[in-house]
Amino acid sequence: SIDFLLRSTVEEEVGIAACDTIEEKLEFLKSDVIDYFYNSINGYLVQSQHGNTSDPLEMEETILLSSSESNGSSTSYYNFQTDITLSIQSVLGQVDESPLNRLMRRFVLDEDGHLSLNATTFMDSNVVYEINSEATDAKLSLSSVTFGGLDTFKSFRFIDPIGKYTLQNGFNLEELYVTLDLDALFRPQSSDSDPTVLENFTFSLQFEDINVESAIFMAISTEEFENISFGSLLWIDNILPCILATVENAKFTQLVASVGNIMPPEYSGFDDQAAERIISDASSAFVSMYKKSVINALPGFAQNDVLTRLNSLFKPDKQCFTPTYSGLVDFHELLISRDDHSIGRYGDVVPTIYGMFQESISETKSDGTPAFNDLLSKVAELQSNENGTLIFPGDIFRTNSTLELDNIILELGVALSDLRVSNLNTFGSTLKVFQPVDGATNALNNTVTFGVGPDPFEITATILIEANGDGLLDIYNEVTLDLRIRDLNLALDVLADIKEHALFNLPLKHFLDIQCLLSSLDSP
Repeated sequence: SIDFLLRSTVEEEVGIAACDTIEEKLEFLKSDVIDYFYNSINGYLVQSQHGNTSDPLEMEETILLSSSESNGSSTSYYNFQTDITLSIQSVLGQVDESPLNRLMRRFVLDEDGHLSLNATTFMDSNVVYEINSEATDAKLSLSSVTFGGLDTFKSFRFIDPIGKYTLQNGFNLEELYVTLDLDALFRPQSSDSDPTVLENFTFSLQFEDINVESAIFMAISTEEFENISFGSLLWIDNILPCILATVENAKFTQLVASVGNIMPPEYSGFDDQAAERIISDASSAFVSMYKKSVINALPGFAQNDVLTRLNSLFKPDKQCFTPTYSGLVDFHELLISRDDHSIGRYGDVVPTIYGMFQESISETKSDGTPAFNDLLSKVAELQSNENGTLIFPGDIFRTNSTLELDNIILELGVALSDLRVSNLNTFGSTLKVFQPVDGATNALNNTVTFGVGPDPFEITATILIEANGDGLLDIYNEVTLDLRIRDLNLALDVLADIKEHALFNLPLKHFLDIQCLLSSLDSP
């Protein structure tokens, strides 16, 4: 058969390359490993040929049947298909891959652009392969795995709520380098005069055009999630534990992976040149003969072994670190990353987001205007379906009061409604937002120029003023305000004493409540 012919050809290539002494020690490369490899990949090929049969929403029905909601308990789970989650996903959909690649280089990868992990991160035992024959005992062990190319994202899609409790994520990488640090031990059985051979070497593979799509089901307690304090999420390392602390059940329900191409492997570190030549020739033959099969088998491998491994790693943990504070917020410490890259007392989340925001607004286009205008236009369009426009129909605010004037009772009312902000994408090159002021821990400088370009910055709204005074006075005036601004330079310094404990102890459910945020201000 074709399979037998391929395997025989590979065995022949290895056999030709081997000299007698080394061939005896590397006997497992000629036949046993090939058999092991073939039998393993054949199963994945069968699974891949049947296609991806998993349902990413399989747990949705399960949670409805088994959750405490169905038996009368008050426990509820967070619904991802809410306006907040959908808005976050929509905004992320407008961001290109550049910020993600910068984030990977800054916080995940080392100076060489690599991520190194110990073998025990992936496997319980670091022994990859072991064989005991009449002539030789051989063992191949994995010490570490190093990844490269994790900053070559071409596209990504995160936290897409495809179900009430299921999020789908996907990405495309231009390339991915995987380097394995391996130890090969050969111990002869027949003679003490033949010494043990220990080789430490690296095996590197390069994959091109990697596509991954996954779905994860998460039953998050709504009450526990909404009560996470803002201060607990100030550290990047603390975000996942705090979220997992609210998770009662989680499972990866889908993992689809594919690669466009696999490049020939590379080796380094061999002391024995004969061993290096044999292993190099053997693996090159493997890739040459089996590359297409490996590419075709990858979906089955991802959907079964990798998915099972990911689910086995999930262990619910109810630990979530909550910091304590008692002073006033220092804007320098809160927003600016330290020069020595150490983490300040307010963590590293806010400085990271602030740094990325400042980078985005500082980038300019060829005409000198901020590139930030393009992103602002797209985000605004999500809200209004109009490029660069925000629309707020109905009442923005309405207030009524009663005054007594010369024994006349006046009922006064003022309302602002139907607000429309157009041409948001007209910011000029002068754009400084929330910048801490030197020498002041409680001051922020804001300097902006807007209304730049052919179209003015425009605000349109309806203002209502009404008054009634015991029948003697009856006023009802509704005015349409249309304000158009060109080349306006606005400078605003904000002084704010914010109580640390009030701000950082604020639960997530109140974090977007303006009244709760204002309550964190210190009384003068």
